[in-house]
Amino acid sequence: MRGSGPRLRQSFATLGAAVAALCLITSGCSGSVDKAGGTVPESTRTLTLLNPRFAVEVEPFVDEVAKLSASALVVGHGEQFERGSADSEVDAIKALQAGRADLAVVPVRAFGLVGVRSFDALIAPMEVDSMSLQQQVLSSDVATDMVSGVEDLGLKGIGILPGPMRLAAGITRPLRTPEDFSGARIAFSASAVAERSLRALHAIPVKSGFEGADMSGYDGLEQQIQSIAGNRYDDDVKWITANVQLWPRPLAVVANADSYASLSDAQRTWLAKAIHNAIPSMAALQRNTEELGALCRRGKAQTIQASSTQTEQLRDGFAPVYRWLRADASTARYLDQIDALKAGVTADPNDVPDCSQLSKASAPDAVSPIDGNYLAKITESDLINAGVPDGDVVVENYGEFRFVFDRGRFAYTQQQAPACTWGFGTFTVTDDKLQMSFVDGGGKSPHDAYNQPGELFDYAWSTYKGAMKWSAVPGAISPEPWTAKPWLRHDATPASKFLSKECPPPAAAFER
Repeated sequence: MRGSGPRLRQSFATLGAAVAALCLITSGCSGSVDKAGGTVPESTRTLTLLNPRFAVEVEPFVDEVAKLSASALVVGHGEQFERGSADSEVDAIKALQAGRADLAVVPVRAFGLVGVRSFDALIAPMEVDSMSLQQQVLSSDVATDMVSGVEDLGLKGIGILPGPMRLAAGITRPLRTPEDFSGARIAFSASAVAERSLRALHAIPVKSGFEGADMSGYDGLEQQIQSIAGNRYDDDVKWITANVQLWPRPLAVVANADSYASLSDAQRTWLAKAIHNAIPSMAALQRNTEELGALCRRGKAQTIQASSTQTEQLRDGFAPVYRWLRADASTARYLDQIDALKAGVTADPNDVPDCSQLSKASAPDAVSPIDGNYLAKITESDLINAGVPDGDVVVENYGEFRFVFDRGRFAYTQQQAPACTWGFGTFTVTDDKLQMSFVDGGGKSPHDAYNQPGELFDYAWSTYKGAMKWSAVPGAISPEPWTAKPWLRHDATPASKFLSKECPPPAAAFER
């Protein structure tokens, strides 16, 4: 998924072509007793991580490990292993088996491709059909039992973290009934269960690595809102069936057997407890409506609903898949346990994405009190001192920023080699509040960290001696990098020529 500009990018610093070799600190990993009878604290140990997904998706787990261990145990921020490859998840499993890292976080769907079927019930079609149910299942003993199945691969299962709900997204047709799927070329992430499910509806599943890949040749795709919005797949996608949650995309956290064996009992406990503690935060992360809001404001794709009759038709269409699943005794038992949990789950209002619940931003053409040209030179240290997460301290988020505000239109440029980015959109000022709605963003961005159309940022603003200070608005999206330093006002008369000449925004930035 593409990242966004100077806020919370969907991706952080990439893992790189070479994965760090197995990092085992062989001295000081276990506590010992000193001569006075006290316990000597364990040395800090860093576990390398293979992650085909994005660092933001496992940050709650990583943070919990550090918190529980008082930073005596640290999990590395690996991400985007073999980015864009349709086989990256299976390759991550094989790399972990080969000892190329201590841990891996891999979507559970990949394990069926290497012979482990213990996760099949979790990703059965329309079985776990809401984030609320996924959270409940992963907090239960069912998840503990499922993840132990990776021992057949010589790995050790730590736990399972929530992932996004995959929706049916139509390109050439809405996808609400088995007839809609019949004959349709559907892009999907490699999964034995998903492929069998799509074929049961007589669709033509085509494996894709996504990550911005061209979707124009498909009739639809199975994908989460965050990916459709972040990859701008709504350039092609026209309908998103919001209440047909095909299956979740949970993440299994697994360990290399030798690495796990070298851990102390305390370190193993921290890892397991960190999974449990991170589940609510991970579920909340997936319910965040920021990407949905951007998609809705762009107005290219509709969120639609399938009727109760249509959802029943889909469930009937998946009947052959359930016969196959229940032929395995363990999977049948897990399905029964999930059904029992489902009866007691209360859905969250944000479980089903709905554009009608989100307002579109607009901006007047009147002169505002902040109109003018502004400059801020933000350093890497400024971001660190402001508490910006490590993964967001990238070249696109610091350097020389130039802003122009002009009667409801804004544009900015940012330069810090090797990045040179731009963004533009509309803004409104109400008392001490500033709201910015992005029309587009781009430029030279090593981490794809430019702003996306439809993003909406809110700040509180104040001025003092020719400088404007921005601060976060509680409950809103207020990216930290732009609050790190005051904006110095160079001129009260807005002028596009004030922006960088190396990466200026397009002429459309100030068109009226």
